[in-house]
Amino acid sequence: MARRRPEPPLDPFERAARRSDPEYARLAEAADAVPPKSVRAPRLLAYFAVLVAATAIVKGGHGGPALKRSCTQPGFSVATTSVSFDSDLRWTATGPAADAVSLSLDGSPVAGPTALTNCLVHGSFPVQVRTGKHTLTATFTGGTAIAKTLTVR
Repeated sequence: MARRRPEPPLDPFERAARRSDPEYARLAEAADAVPPKSVRAPRLLAYFAVLVAATAIVKGGHGGPALKRSCTQPGFSVATTSVSFDSDLRWTATGPAADAVSLSLDGSPVAGPTALTNCLVHGSFPVQVRTGKHTLTATFTGGTAIAKTLTVR
């Protein structure tokens, strides 16, 4: 920590004003105080970095729901089959690398077409349909369609 330069000498009027102010002594002490070690910037920065990393892990910073990669058999999975209105639904699809997948909810497109890079793709979309049971369909360009029932609460 660098030392402060000494203050320039005060003129007589400033010196008298400071002596008569009862707050000056407390303010001068606070200005000279060294912050406690636990409040220093490097430690706070480290705590913040850990907090950001933990939040990313908890929020699901990874791709999507688990699904075994298959370059021959198309497959489709969702993170959950029961969601709230306007929440993001994560999904995963697998199949031949030459295929692409499109998702539709009750016949209306919601995602895609998305290419199956390395036979696997992850994605998400906001669920914005009325509450109740709905049909989520993954349609592959190879002609296969896989349907799942989705409940919106």
